[in-house]
Amino acid sequence: MNNFKKQLYRRQESIELTLIPVSANQIEATLPDDIIIQVRSNTNWSVGATADWFSFRTNTQSGNGDGVFSLNIESNDTSSSRNYQLYVTANDGVDTFTVVFSMTQFGQADDGPDPGTLSILPTARLTTSAGETYGISVTSNTSWTVSKDRTWIDLGGVTSGNGSPTIDVTTSPNGGDSDRSGTITFTAVGIEPVKHEVSQKGSSGDNQP
Repeated sequence: MNNFKKQLYRRQESIELTLIPVSANQIEATLPDDIIIQVRSNTNWSVGATADWFSFRTNTQSGNGDGVFSLNIESNDTSSSRNYQLYVTANDGVDTFTVVFSMTQFGQADDGPDPGTLSILPTARLTTSAGETYGISVTSNTSWTVSKDRTWIDLGGVTSGNGSPTIDVTTSPNGGDSDRSGTITFTAVGIEPVKHEVSQKGSSGDNQP
């Protein structure tokens, strides 16, 4: 919460004016929206002029002390985002203090950030009991992390990345008779984790991948 206060040193009291929230910078383009703004003040306050793409939802455009005003946002049918600074001013009869409520509404073509993508190839590998090194090709437009759940799988120290590199995977020799398996997991914010399954033959099994 951001608090706005103007201290008037020639007087014993100060003008207090706080808006909650202090901005609305992620308004969707496709649907009409309502924004409710709480005002915390110790004096008279009023809201300035609106733009042509939003209006006051109620007749409340001013008050004394704590109060609320609300805005009705129209849908944005253009491809461009639009911005506005709405001024709220407090006045105690001697001095005035103004704060700005910043607004941004996305356009139809830029309704929020591009969704992240994350995929890998291959999604599984069968390795020989002697161990081997191979690559996993990552395709992504965002940052990601990678982890493995077995000590015999080595990722060359890689734990994270960005974009679309190739990760080298090395499996240690399997000296046991039984086959074994492990999982390499790639994760990114807002995206379902992507898994790569690693299987390795035991020393007494078929060592062909």
